[in-house]
Amino acid sequence: GTLSRCDAAAAVLQEAVAGHGVFLVRQSETRKGEYVLTFNYQGRAKHLRMTINPDGACRVQHLSFATIFDLLEYFRDNHIPLESGGTSDVTLSEFVIASDYSARSAGSGQGGAERRPPNLPDTREVATHGGSVRMTTSALERLQYEQSNSGGSTGRAVENTYTYT
Repeated sequence: GTLSRCDAAAAVLQEAVAGHGVFLVRQSETRKGEYVLTFNYQGRAKHLRMTINPDGACRVQHLSFATIFDLLEYFRDNHIPLESGGTSDVTLSEFVIASDYSARSAGSGQGGAERRPPNLPDTREVATHGGSVRMTTSALERLQYEQSNSGGSTGRAVENTYTYT
Protein backbone atom coordinates (compact mmCIF):
# COMPACT_ATOMS: atom_id res chain seq x y z
CA GLY A 1 0.00 0.00 0.00
CA THR A 2 0.92 3.65 0.01
CA LEU A 3 2.17 5.75 2.89
CA SER A 4 1.62 9.50 2.92
CA ARG A 5 4.57 11.88 3.02
CA CYS A 6 3.38 13.06 6.45
CA ASP A 7 3.15 9.55 7.92
CA ALA A 8 6.50 8.58 6.39
CA ALA A 9 8.10 11.62 8.04
CA ALA A 10 6.51 10.73 11.38
CA ALA A 11 7.82 7.18 11.16
CA VAL A 12 11.46 8.10 10.45
CA LEU A 13 11.42 10.95 13.00
CA GLN A 14 10.23 8.76 15.87
CA GLU A 15 13.60 9.10 17.64
CA ALA A 16 14.25 12.70 16.48
CA VAL A 17 17.99 13.46 16.11
CA ALA A 18 18.94 10.12 17.70
CA GLY A 19 17.27 8.41 14.72
CA HIS A 20 19.68 9.99 12.20
CA GLY A 21 19.79 7.56 9.24
CA VAL A 22 16.50 5.72 9.90
CA PHE A 23 14.73 5.23 6.56
CA LEU A 24 11.87 3.75 4.60
CA VAL A 25 10.89 3.41 0.94
CA ARG A 26 7.39 4.37 -0.14
CA GLN A 27 5.40 4.90 -3.33
CA SER A 28 5.20 8.52 -4.46
CA GLU A 29 1.80 10.06 -3.79
CA THR A 30 2.05 12.47 -6.72
CA ARG A 31 4.05 10.60 -9.36
CA LYS A 32 2.64 7.21 -10.25
CA GLY A 33 5.26 4.50 -10.66
CA GLU A 34 7.93 6.41 -8.75
CA TYR A 35 9.22 5.71 -5.28
CA VAL A 36 10.67 7.88 -2.55
CA LEU A 37 13.44 7.19 -0.05
CA THR A 38 12.38 8.99 3.13
CA PHE A 39 15.11 9.28 5.76
CA ASN A 40 15.95 11.05 9.01
CA TYR A 41 18.61 13.71 8.45
CA GLN A 42 19.65 15.31 11.74
CA GLY A 43 16.11 15.13 13.10
CA ARG A 44 14.43 16.33 9.89
CA ALA A 45 12.69 14.18 7.30
CA LYS A 46 14.22 14.24 3.82
CA HIS A 47 12.57 12.74 0.75
CA LEU A 48 14.67 11.57 -2.21
CA ARG A 49 12.86 10.56 -5.41
CA MET A 50 13.85 7.27 -7.03
CA THR A 51 12.98 5.88 -10.44
CA ILE A 52 12.62 2.12 -10.76
CA ASN A 53 12.53 0.68 -14.29
CA PRO A 54 10.32 -2.30 -15.22
CA ASP A 55 13.44 -4.51 -15.17
CA GLY A 56 14.09 -3.49 -11.53
CA ALA A 57 16.99 -1.11 -12.19
CA CYS A 58 16.92 1.88 -9.86
CA ARG A 59 18.13 5.45 -10.33
CA VAL A 60 18.67 8.29 -7.84
CA GLN A 61 19.88 11.54 -9.35
CA HIS A 62 23.04 10.63 -11.33
CA LEU A 63 23.52 7.22 -9.67
CA SER A 64 22.24 3.95 -11.17
CA PHE A 65 21.87 0.57 -9.47
CA ALA A 66 20.84 -2.90 -10.68
CA THR A 67 18.20 -3.19 -7.92
CA ILE A 68 16.70 -1.14 -5.12
CA PHE A 69 18.49 -3.44 -2.68
CA ASP A 70 21.83 -2.46 -4.23
CA LEU A 71 20.90 1.21 -3.83
CA LEU A 72 19.96 0.79 -0.16
CA GLU A 73 23.11 -1.19 0.62
CA TYR A 74 25.24 1.42 -1.18
CA PHE A 75 23.79 4.20 0.99
CA ARG A 76 24.52 2.24 4.15
CA ASP A 77 28.22 2.90 3.44
CA ASN A 78 28.10 6.10 1.33
CA HIS A 79 26.55 9.49 2.00
CA ILE A 80 23.15 10.17 0.46
CA PRO A 81 23.00 12.97 -2.14
CA LEU A 82 20.54 15.73 -1.32
CA GLU A 83 17.97 17.07 -3.80
CA SER A 84 19.91 20.36 -3.79
CA GLY A 85 22.80 18.50 -5.43
CA GLY A 86 25.08 18.49 -2.39
CA THR A 87 26.12 15.53 -0.31
CA SER A 88 24.77 14.92 3.16
CA ASP A 89 26.64 13.41 6.08
CA VAL A 90 24.03 10.70 6.50
CA THR A 91 24.18 7.02 5.66
CA LEU A 92 21.23 4.67 6.05
CA SER A 93 21.09 2.84 9.36
CA GLU A 94 17.85 1.10 10.32
CA PHE A 95 14.76 0.71 8.18
CA VAL A 96 11.20 1.16 9.41
CA ILE A 97 9.21 -2.06 9.34
CA ALA A 98 5.84 -1.51 7.65
CA SER A 99 2.85 -0.94 9.90
CA ASP A 100 -0.73 0.22 9.34
CA TYR A 101 -0.82 4.02 9.21
CA SER A 102 -3.95 4.30 7.05
CA ALA A 103 -6.25 5.14 9.96
CA ARG A 104 -4.30 8.33 10.72
CA SER A 105 -4.04 9.27 7.03
CA ALA A 106 -7.78 9.31 6.41
CA GLY A 107 -8.17 13.02 7.19
CA SER A 108 -5.20 14.32 5.19
CA GLY A 109 -5.55 17.63 3.36
CA GLN A 110 -5.89 17.78 -0.42
CA GLY A 111 -3.23 18.80 -2.92
CA GLY A 112 -0.37 18.90 -0.42
CA ALA A 113 -0.77 22.69 -0.05
CA GLU A 114 -1.57 22.37 3.63
CA ARG A 115 1.55 22.09 5.81
CA ARG A 116 1.00 20.82 9.32
CA PRO A 117 3.12 18.89 11.79
CA PRO A 118 2.93 15.12 11.34
CA ASN A 119 0.90 13.05 13.77
CA LEU A 120 3.65 11.18 15.56
CA PRO A 121 2.76 7.55 16.12
CA ASP A 122 3.15 6.02 19.55
CA THR A 123 6.62 4.59 20.15
CA ARG A 124 5.25 1.06 20.23
CA GLU A 125 3.85 1.49 16.70
CA VAL A 126 7.19 2.05 14.93
CA ALA A 127 9.66 -0.82 14.72
CA THR A 128 13.02 -0.57 12.97
CA HIS A 129 15.64 -3.08 11.93
CA GLY A 130 19.34 -2.51 11.26
CA GLY A 131 19.98 -5.79 9.46
CA SER A 132 19.95 -6.68 5.79
CA VAL A 133 17.35 -5.10 3.52
CA ARG A 134 17.27 -8.36 1.55
CA MET A 135 14.73 -10.10 3.77
CA THR A 136 11.86 -12.30 2.68
CA THR A 137 8.35 -11.28 3.63
CA SER A 138 8.07 -14.21 6.02
CA ALA A 139 11.36 -13.28 7.73
CA LEU A 140 10.16 -9.69 8.13
CA GLU A 141 6.81 -10.84 9.52
CA ARG A 142 8.61 -13.13 11.98
CA LEU A 143 10.89 -10.26 13.05
CA GLN A 144 7.93 -7.93 13.50
CA TYR A 145 6.11 -10.58 15.54
CA GLU A 146 9.16 -11.14 17.75
CA GLN A 147 9.65 -7.40 18.31
CA SER A 148 5.99 -6.81 19.14
CA ASN A 149 5.92 -9.67 21.62
CA SER A 150 9.26 -9.08 23.35
CA GLY A 151 8.39 -5.96 25.34
CA GLY A 152 8.25 -7.09 28.97
CA SER A 153 7.34 -10.61 27.97
CA THR A 154 7.57 -13.33 30.57
CA GLY A 155 7.34 -16.10 28.00
CA ARG A 156 3.91 -17.05 29.27
CA ALA A 157 0.99 -17.49 26.89
CA VAL A 158 -1.75 -14.91 27.28
CA GLU A 159 -5.00 -14.62 25.33
CA ASN A 160 -4.91 -18.21 24.08
CA THR A 161 -8.14 -19.59 22.69
CA TYR A 162 -9.07 -22.89 24.28
CA THR A 163 -11.55 -25.42 22.98
CA TYR A 164 -12.99 -28.00 25.34
CA THR A 165 -14.15 -31.26 23.78
